[in-house]
Amino acid sequence: MKKQKICIVGLGYVGLTLAMHAARNGYEVHGIEILDDTYNVIAAGSTHFHEPGLDELLKLSINKNFYVHKSIPENEDFDIFIITVGTPLAVGEKLPNMGVLDNAITSISAFINEETLVVLRSTIPVGTSAKMAAKIIDANNLSSINISFCPERTAEGKALVELQSLPQIISGNNEVALKKARQFFESLADEVVAAGSLEEAELIKLFNNTYRDASFAIANTFNQIAQSFNVDGLAVIDKANYNYARSLIPKPGFVAGPCLEKDAYILSSNMPDGDLKDFLLSIRKANENLEVELADYIKNIFVNHEHAKILITGIAFKGVPQTNDLRGSSALKVLHQLSEYADQITIHDFMNSKEELIKAINMNSISPDEIFEKNSVSYDYIFILNNNPQYKGLRMLEFISGRIAAGTTIIDTWDVMKLPGQFTLSNLFVRGN
Repeated sequence: MKKQKICIVGLGYVGLTLAMHAARNGYEVHGIEILDDTYNVIAAGSTHFHEPGLDELLKLSINKNFYVHKSIPENEDFDIFIITVGTPLAVGEKLPNMGVLDNAITSISAFINEETLVVLRSTIPVGTSAKMAAKIIDANNLSSINISFCPERTAEGKALVELQSLPQIISGNNEVALKKARQFFESLADEVVAAGSLEEAELIKLFNNTYRDASFAIANTFNQIAQSFNVDGLAVIDKANYNYARSLIPKPGFVAGPCLEKDAYILSSNMPDGDLKDFLLSIRKANENLEVELADYIKNIFVNHEHAKILITGIAFKGVPQTNDLRGSSALKVLHQLSEYADQITIHDFMNSKEELIKAINMNSISPDEIFEKNSVSYDYIFILNNNPQYKGLRMLEFISGRIAAGTTIIDTWDVMKLPGQFTLSNLFVRGN
């Protein structure tokens, strides 16, 4: 049976990883990317973010069974359209900005007929898939359309593995759509799970991420409760979990990234006001408060030490698995609150170049290796804000040991380096008061 021809709209993290996974499974894949910088990088055979194995797959596939375009080619007929554009929060608001998704749907509308399968893979409010189906039907004067919501649930750093190994959630607005979605995803994944409706599939994605957000929120809340009794919250949690299978409290820490920072807001966006909505929003607030508290702590350093020099390292939103993704970064949110002290702060990340950091936030930045230079700045404070395994490397341990000997205070928010006697996130605010 001939493999179907796929068009993926949006070649960000979700779109490009899926495109490469489909291409390596024999599909002819066409990707649409309207951002010039991203298009140019992909068209040249390179990836615009770090993901193990992705760059190699792109080089093998480009212009062979993967093609990149700025708009949908009119001379091609596609069996499946997959929408993978982002649904960020509106600027200055806690509501999803659906404009990019609306534009993506509009761009494919003229190319759809009653046989086409349209797959939505972006994170969306409950009920959006059905609304998009109605929009396409009205725009094209169709009698019906086949639409599926099939959420992306991979973790950055292991997406190409999890696209194969994780159960793929599928759904459909009718039996034909469900059958087509099953046929496609069964060729890509070890297991497929059919949701009972579009709305059920939409909720599955939102529940997955909001549950994860909530688990970290309870850990951060427990940590703050422990601090209120002048007790190390991390020590409490470690001992509460030790050999006790019914206690799986995560470590307290920043909760960041392009999904967790917004999915509780997306889930609550079309819920009525009341206790359920308030509870969801309290989850987010518990995690966001941590960023505010750290920013306030650093501001107090400058108040008490007017000429302090601070290094903030670990700007990517997470360290394990390693990523260069700055979307939703807690470090950047903290830094934005410290803009008035920009001349006294230097930033560093093991996975981002100096130029990438400056583009993200206009502060003095150093390259991944520049931190180790012998003539580097003498810092009064060093804040480690993610858990990248490179902090455990010999060079970093030597660098930090030398700074401690010179009187630098180290705040290792993830306790990744296990430095005796140094501040961690669990004791930072108690000891800083």
